Amino acid sequence: MQKRPFALFIGVFISFFILFSCNDLNIVDSSLNDVKIGNEQPALNKIQDKPKPVGKIIGYEIVEVNGKKKKIPIYYSKDYKDIGIKALSCDYYSVYVNKFDHYEPKSGKNLGIMNQKPAIKSANELHNTWGFNGYTVHSSTEKNNMVNIGYDTNNIMVTIPVQENGNYTIPYGSFPKYYLDEPLERGWLDMADVFDISDEIYSRNNQAKLFMGSYKDDNFVKSWYSSVLQSKTNTRMMCDQYYDGTLFYGDDQRPYWTWFKNNYGSSRVKSHWIHILIDGIQEDFTMLFNHANNLGIGELWLYAGDANPKWWEVGAISATLTASNYESYLADYCLVAFNKGWLRKFIKRYKYMYHCPEYHGDPCWCSNNETGWELEWIQYLGIYEVYP
Repeated sequence: MQKRPFALFIGVFISFFILFSCNDLNIVDSSLNDVKIGNEQPALNKIQDKPKPVGKIIGYEIVEVNGKKKKIPIYYSKDYKDIGIKALSCDYYSVYVNKFDHYEPKSGKNLGIMNQKPAIKSANELHNTWGFNGYTVHSSTEKNNMVNIGYDTNNIMVTIPVQENGNYTIPYGSFPKYYLDEPLERGWLDMADVFDISDEIYSRNNQAKLFMGSYKDDNFVKSWYSSVLQSKTNTRMMCDQYYDGTLFYGDDQRPYWTWFKNNYGSSRVKSHWIHILIDGIQEDFTMLFNHANNLGIGELWLYAGDANPKWWEVGAISATLTASNYESYLADYCLVAFNKGWLRKFIKRYKYMYHCPEYHGDPCWCSNNETGWELEWIQYLGIYEVYP
């Protein structure tokens, strides 16, 4: 394949989040208006007792104040009724903080990933945290493992390995999707081989589809693949080109996606590849998701292959590539997918309660001077869905 904060802390707080068994990513979302919270309760009267947390301690957050670390408890109770941030006495102040928890697949959209070794993330995390519902596999055992994790049974795609001498092996078992990488461009298979592969797949599962990757748009390529598509109804095309072809490492691949639809037909072009590095470095994700929506494409596959890509895969656009690059681009990719209607996003919401330690004997000193607050406790409010 052609591989191409709202956390408000008064003073100087450095916060490290420690929370039971969750893998909290500590991504703060400052958009509070889209969070559904419980019904408002009567506000506290200033002569009432000070605000108190509710429930049991589920973890701690460590903050640093004046060079000393302070352990702040986090409370949770399903019976907690949030009263908002109104009518607190002048020695208390509260804010809400949203932290990213996970994405989930959006109905009608398929996001797959080729997560080759060394994997950028575990298959479990890619599904349960990042929202992927499709995965490429190499065997029936691996397929069953992915289904047990929660991947869509109909969105598992097995790759067909082909050697330079033309020998190929169709993995044992039945799969909903098969992937054959550039059968024409590589020159290792002829059309008869592709016909045989298509027939064998059909004999195993007459609903299965054979996806063929291609990165060319000339007339010969069009004629060759069109012959396969016309002869074998279980075949589909995918574009694995990652630039527009006008210049080596030029702009993004949107023209190719349009060409594929116009020349192979929208019924035979249902998905395309996006490269985590090439498209990530060039900040192409937003444009590509927009174009997929415009073309009526409902399935995209992210190529997240080698941790150390070949020079020709990234070429002149390459920066120093490390595992952190992959995680950064993965986060960018999923955020764009969420913003463009391909993923649902969920956050954990917290209420941070600050107290003024009565500087100079004045309980309102902090309010009057807008400084001096100390974080006293945190109330965990639960997980909520947010919207673009």
